[in-house]
Amino acid sequence: MIPSRFPTRNGYFSADEREFVITDPETPRPWHNYLVSDDYLVNLTQHGTGASFWQPTGEGLRVNVTEDRDGSGGPRFVYLRDNDTGEYWSLTGAPGSGAGFDQWACRVGLGYQINESAHKGIEASWRVFVPEGSDRLELWTVTLANRSGKTRRISAFPYVEMHLTGGSTLMDFVAVLGGHYDAEHRAVFGINSCVKFPPQFKAFLASDAEVAGMTVSRDAFIGHYRDYNNPAAVEAGDVTNPEAGTEWLGASLRHEFTLEPGAEVTFNVALGVVETVEEGQEKIRRRLAPGAVEAAFDELRERADAMVTRQTVSTPDPQFDRWMNVWLKHQLAFVARWGRVIGRGYRDILQDSFGHRITDPARARACLLEVFSKQFPDGRCIRAWRLPNAQLDLQHYADSPSWMVMALTQYLKETGDFDILAAPVPYLNKDDPYADPVESGTVWEHVVLAQRHLLEHRGRHGLSKIYYGDWCDTMNGVGRRGEGVSVMLSMQVKWGCDLLAELADRRGESAVAEEMRRGSRELADAVNQSSWDEDGGYYMRAFDDDGVPVGASRGPAEDKGELRIFVNPQSWSVISGIADEKRAASSVKAVYDNLDVGYGVVLSYPQSTFFKPRIGQMSIMTPGFYENGSVYTHGNCFWSAALAMDGRGGEAWEAIRTVLPDTDNKPNTDTEPFAIPNMYIGPVVERRMQRSLYLSGWRTGSAAWLYLTGLEWILGVRAEYDGLRVDPKLPAGWTECTVTRHLRGAEYTIDIRVETGTAAPVLTLDGKPLEGTLVPYQPPGSKVRVEAVL
Repeated sequence: MIPSRFPTRNGYFSADEREFVITDPETPRPWHNYLVSDDYLVNLTQHGTGASFWQPTGEGLRVNVTEDRDGSGGPRFVYLRDNDTGEYWSLTGAPGSGAGFDQWACRVGLGYQINESAHKGIEASWRVFVPEGSDRLELWTVTLANRSGKTRRISAFPYVEMHLTGGSTLMDFVAVLGGHYDAEHRAVFGINSCVKFPPQFKAFLASDAEVAGMTVSRDAFIGHYRDYNNPAAVEAGDVTNPEAGTEWLGASLRHEFTLEPGAEVTFNVALGVVETVEEGQEKIRRRLAPGAVEAAFDELRERADAMVTRQTVSTPDPQFDRWMNVWLKHQLAFVARWGRVIGRGYRDILQDSFGHRITDPARARACLLEVFSKQFPDGRCIRAWRLPNAQLDLQHYADSPSWMVMALTQYLKETGDFDILAAPVPYLNKDDPYADPVESGTVWEHVVLAQRHLLEHRGRHGLSKIYYGDWCDTMNGVGRRGEGVSVMLSMQVKWGCDLLAELADRRGESAVAEEMRRGSRELADAVNQSSWDEDGGYYMRAFDDDGVPVGASRGPAEDKGELRIFVNPQSWSVISGIADEKRAASSVKAVYDNLDVGYGVVLSYPQSTFFKPRIGQMSIMTPGFYENGSVYTHGNCFWSAALAMDGRGGEAWEAIRTVLPDTDNKPNTDTEPFAIPNMYIGPVVERRMQRSLYLSGWRTGSAAWLYLTGLEWILGVRAEYDGLRVDPKLPAGWTECTVTRHLRGAEYTIDIRVETGTAAPVLTLDGKPLEGTLVPYQPPGSKVRVEAVL
């Protein structure tokens, strides 16, 4: 086990694992939580500050309500004031640290956040969540309790700045901003009236409690020569400014409460985006009606409960269970709804579906159909696309088609939805990809075309051409003349051939099956004959346009001994089945010997310190960052999957543990303990000792890989075409585990018990012995129990 040399600070997971409770407001940097519906997002820090915006699904329009320009959180506060003493503070401590409170906590939940504090006898909480539906709003619940033993007169000022940007910000932008107070609905409306903007650039802040004062103006609330630490309105104890025009908007509603000893008061606030004031008034009446807020929160909790309980595991390791049952699923759900909304990566969405097909099969199906539509009639696929302006990334990243068969076959095995193979999907217009499609093919035709395209585009040594890049976006110098080849991609294409051959056999497509088997054999032979580094005992990464290897123990002299080994070809040699037992063992050993830094494996070593044109952008990135030798989480996912597929379940779980953010093995880490980050910087970076920087938290494709590795290869419970395979590869000391799987309409409870430790388990189905390790699929609606004894 990894030693706890660097104890986790700042909080803990709740007993039911569904909340992370931050107990120290001074986290290493602001920690972020995401609250979302399908088209409205709130990004909160532990102090409740943050950004919120509306992005309609599938459209380019975006309306920012509040912006977070520097990562510390946009201006949104709940100020409290003791009207007898004149003392005031913000409920969360922001914009200061909040360290002076008698009590302070932030509860990060599944789709909500609750801030709690106590100051001089006044206990306060602020809950924020985004309700389900298409209302484009968030709901706040503020509760104040008097524990001081004497009567207290307290004012509460919810405050948010309405930036109302998102379109092109024009010169004199402030001239189109204005707003007013609606007394009947106890609401402040902010309005961007620019005729070049769509009418949705309006927002409201409304309350279900009596309003004693209000403002629409930031200047009226903050005051000149002041900031958020000492807003003039709160200091004075009053603000009444019901109109604003040609000024920055700051919306606030003042509430006054007299609290006897032991008394409590709760009020609710709604903040959202609307097209018209009348629409906002209707939403306010409905969403702030008596009981409506709690009903919406109950709906949110029910949705989270369904997510957590649908597929469950129980093992001797609570950390494994926490991530498998709760937080990986939660991150997958976020990625599905928001992680790919603006920048939609071809490979990213397909790999997300590796997890969605287990947790949300309908979402996985939609992902497949959408992504397949970004393929050209010749089989080539784009790299990515962006929704705000429908911009297509047409650079030829060679790996895009390789992920199609992986995602499709996993979906088919999980769901049995073979009807999808006949679904028509358009191709991009070959003459103008921005024009309407003129050709289409079935899903089956798309995926066969993809593999054929990949097999046709082979070059030196019979390996797959890399063109502008493969999985590594920044290895864009290797094939700049069109001759460079990728060992990693060749391994992926080989595995794809195997997967498509298996599917073709089931469809009776014998010619396609044989074509794919032939391609698989050719690629395996090509890799093993050309890309095995005898001196290093591992697989090389690529060959550049001139045939010079990348990632070899004896690289060219001009590389100065840098970038001698990469982890990905070692991982994919096992995943694809290209490596025989001896070479697989040698490759694994090479990773441990050269790339393992104690909190994961770095992508490459030694890191590049100068630009190498034959390799590309990655070589000039800061050493230890991104693809240049960071502990890149996605690459570590491939590594842990390879270990698990190689039967090394204990090592696979250890590899996963090393990169989980709540494992106490990372010096000075500043990542949120409840979300998988994109990367941790490598140990060669001196700044790491002051700040173990991570980037792109929440939106990484790693969640799906970690989830499937834990469920399907360590616990060994995975869907195949004809049944549920039960073949655990458990870590040492795991003697009893239980997995509940909902699959094709039936529920399977699998009890795994270790007795003699035999390699293959002995199975029973509802007490009746089974031959082998495959459990036949049971009729929809049935509930069965499988016992697996090792």
